[in-house]
Amino acid sequence: MTQHTHPDTAASLLRLALQAVTIRAFDWDIVNDRVRRLTSRDAALPPIQSGDDTLEGVAQMVHPEDRAMFRANIAAALSSTDGEYRSQYRMQRGDDEVRWISEVGQVQFDDARRPIRLCGVSHDITDHKRTEERLRTSDARYQHLLASIDQGFSVIEMVYDDQGRAIDYRFLETNAAFERHTGLIDATGRRVRELVPGIEQHWVDIYARVAETGTSERFEQGSLAMARLFRVEAVRVGDPAQGQVALLFSDITERERLNRALQESEARFREMADGLPLIVWVHDAHGAQEFVNTAFCEFFGVAREEMRGGRWQAPTHPDDGGAYVAEFLACSRERRPFHAEVRVRAGDGQWRWLESWARPWFAHDGTFRGHIGTSADITERKTVEQALRDADRNKDEFLATLAHELRNPLAPIHNVALLIEKDPSPEMIANAAGVLRRQVGQMARLLDDLFDVSRLTLRRLTLQTAAVDLRDVVADALEQTRAHLERAEQSVVLDLPEEPVLLHGDRLRLAQALANLLNNAARYNTGPGTVVVRVARRDDCAEVSVKDQGIGIPRQVLNSVFGMLVQGHADHRNTRSGLGIGLTLVKGLVELHGGTVEAHSEGEGMGAEFTVCLPALSDASLPDVAAETPRLPRTDGAQRILIVDDNVDSAESMAILLANCGYDTRTAHDGASALRCAEEFRPVAVLLDMGLPDMSGLEVVQQIRQAAWGRTMRLAALSGWGQESDKQRATAAGCDDHITKPADLAQLQRFLDLVSDTPPNPPPVGA
Repeated sequence: MTQHTHPDTAASLLRLALQAVTIRAFDWDIVNDRVRRLTSRDAALPPIQSGDDTLEGVAQMVHPEDRAMFRANIAAALSSTDGEYRSQYRMQRGDDEVRWISEVGQVQFDDARRPIRLCGVSHDITDHKRTEERLRTSDARYQHLLASIDQGFSVIEMVYDDQGRAIDYRFLETNAAFERHTGLIDATGRRVRELVPGIEQHWVDIYARVAETGTSERFEQGSLAMARLFRVEAVRVGDPAQGQVALLFSDITERERLNRALQESEARFREMADGLPLIVWVHDAHGAQEFVNTAFCEFFGVAREEMRGGRWQAPTHPDDGGAYVAEFLACSRERRPFHAEVRVRAGDGQWRWLESWARPWFAHDGTFRGHIGTSADITERKTVEQALRDADRNKDEFLATLAHELRNPLAPIHNVALLIEKDPSPEMIANAAGVLRRQVGQMARLLDDLFDVSRLTLRRLTLQTAAVDLRDVVADALEQTRAHLERAEQSVVLDLPEEPVLLHGDRLRLAQALANLLNNAARYNTGPGTVVVRVARRDDCAEVSVKDQGIGIPRQVLNSVFGMLVQGHADHRNTRSGLGIGLTLVKGLVELHGGTVEAHSEGEGMGAEFTVCLPALSDASLPDVAAETPRLPRTDGAQRILIVDDNVDSAESMAILLANCGYDTRTAHDGASALRCAEEFRPVAVLLDMGLPDMSGLEVVQQIRQAAWGRTMRLAALSGWGQESDKQRATAAGCDDHITKPADLAQLQRFLDLVSDTPPNPPPVGA
């Protein structure tokens, strides 16, 4: 290169300068390897000191990674036929900044086609390169985004006819998900009507409207031609004149099918839930209530909307609602089944018990959705359970009291037995007999009451009814209870009308009921007092009342005193509290007569009054019948009686009693010996216990009846089993009578009267 410019060189520099905006000219004298550079007006170009340099000196300023390419581009220009030089490389500035340089130049040759000069210009393209890099990065991100999104994406170009009407559109660009959502393969560059000939016109119209107005649209639209339902977002892109629209869309056909199936399932569930008598509810994953059925609304007296969210907690009882709610929320957090009981306030304002069950439910993808539960009204069950607990407690108290009541008469019986052993004098025996009669009578009455309550409960007690004067019933009851009242220091005041108070009833049972009321008055006293008995005729009611001055009845149990085993007006410290069946028996006997009984008390310590009302007779007259004292008939010893009982004392004592009346007696203590003795002894009558160790008394009766010598014997069942069914079985087996232990003298007398009318059997075998 020289200081003088060749005309051709000047022309080349001028042409190249017109192509550049900011340039720096260079001139390389190839023959002398001298490079001359003009100082640039562009501050962006690397600062280069003016002067000459070698090509290698210039190459050392090129970035190391680009030097080989730089040298190769120069070598290519020198060897080319046209001598054109082009190169882009990075150049390092003195401050270590790297700049991109673009160079163009022309090689000049001598006549022998040897290169002698390379002239050209350099242009700093660093900003351009950076812009390209940003574009490449942006495009890479764009392509990565399109490839990663699950939705379909495409850019379309609208196609118009000669009249400017939109008739089709072409897919310019699509992403990887496009095919999955549309089912269209290799769509890029092709028209939609080519791919889907029957595509509906509304798709073209919507996209044309977006392209023309620039207003984005979001919509859901179905295509019969594609058999799919799409959710689409359409946005105009680029120059409006290009008619291009970007589409982001999803095939929601399956989702909508599932949604419809879910809606139909939920509708069926709601219809089913509304048809159930059980309370049904649904809570979401946070424990908030989102559905209740009709039974729920009817039970609580609310509308469905009122119970949404957390308002379901409001009706729970303060005593157990907190634990119920806490347990449910814990089950919701832990996603486990729920089961609990709680009291709630129903729509009628009453507290009722609910038992609730719930199970967690999950969406098809495993997402926890909440709990589906049911609740049942268990108030009646709770009441029954409480009643059973009360009955069990009453049973335990009853058994303890029964043991106490049975020991009371057994104690004096045991005592007089010891006294007789030590002093068998006539006086002692006479005193002991009185004690024994009273205590046995007390035990008999106790057992009779128990059996009567059982018969009443089973509706097996029958009445022997006739016209009765209520005043006579009072007299009978007082006779039965006089000793008890006297021991309790209770005087009786009678308020009786002069005229008869007539009714139709069983005199014995009515006296039994009234005697229980009098016994209660004597039992529940706090010291000497008065018992007032009133009899009156009030309209169609024959009324009798018993009023005492005793310990009274607490108001809270006043309505339950007639219950079985209830002792509401006594406590466990009262040693005369009784079994708790007396008032139950009273109520049953009175109601069996078509009457009513009521209790009244002002409270504890205020005494009590019991009033019995029975249907009265309009007119009747009663003959005066003198009461007869039961007595056993005496005989001359010709009548033989066999007593069979596995209880030796019972058999022997009965034999002694009958022997004192003149009967010839023998005893047996099991079935086999009873049959042998009956055949040998040939008694006119047999008193036979039904519970024998080797066979039942009924079997003994049947075998006696089958023997020729036993067909005319008088047989009486003597048993502790005294219900009507027991009597019927004894009669069916062949018994003439049934006497319940301990034997009532009247019953025994009746049987012995029957025996006295029976001709004696042949003498005993071997007599």
